[in-house]
Amino acid sequence: MSHSAPPPHPLTIVPTAVQFTDVRKGFLDGERTVEVLRGVTVRIAAGSFTAVMGPSGSGKSTLLNCAAGLDTPTSGTVSVGDQDLTAMRGDALTRFRRDRLGFVFQAYNLLPHLTVAENVTLPALLGGPAIDAAWQREVLALVGLADKADRLPGELSGGQAQRVAIARAMATRPEVVFADEPTGALDPHTAHHVMQVLQRTAARLSQTLVLVTHDPAVAAAADRVLFLDGGVIAVDLAEPTVAQISAQLTSLSEAR
Repeated sequence: MSHSAPPPHPLTIVPTAVQFTDVRKGFLDGERTVEVLRGVTVRIAAGSFTAVMGPSGSGKSTLLNCAAGLDTPTSGTVSVGDQDLTAMRGDALTRFRRDRLGFVFQAYNLLPHLTVAENVTLPALLGGPAIDAAWQREVLALVGLADKADRLPGELSGGQAQRVAIARAMATRPEVVFADEPTGALDPHTAHHVMQVLQRTAARLSQTLVLVTHDPAVAAAADRVLFLDGGVIAVDLAEPTVAQISAQLTSLSEAR
């Protein structure tokens, strides 16, 4: 008696969080245009952690700014989820960024006269989604600052201030969190701790994380590293190690 083989397992299709399609970005430099991004096409899966690296001037921050709707490509399309950012303008784009995206920058950008708790709820005060008191407390607990809610930024260390910035970015439950050198102003020990907090919080909230960094140790925590050089993705490295990242950066530097 023959037995039929079990049916194959269906493929799991991971939704797309960010999609670049032939994205170009140029800036005027006197009478000539300098092309910073030169036809970038890449897909970033929902729930993933992607690091972006490359030599100075390679287009890293421009890529991040276009992905986050802070800058508009010269041509091509950028989509977040099902929304084409390049088709949006004015207030619609501002609301989309405010409601569905989170940002963490090297400069913490905390308002000095507001407490930690008030800085975390600032997006709601600016017209964003409501942040109730219970969720505010939970987000502060996630970043290890539950006991600092009433402190002012001036009373915090650099690492604590950056964790407040992370909590603020997460508080509106954004789909994608963008971080531009979030550990650049921190010592290695504090940077490691802040990255652990950022990863843990994004994973807890099922958020996609896209991060620009110069630090191989930071990038090695990612699922994937995109290396930019001359405005194009030169290398796409999955499951990176510090040694692989360092070797790739050296190779790109020597090729210049």
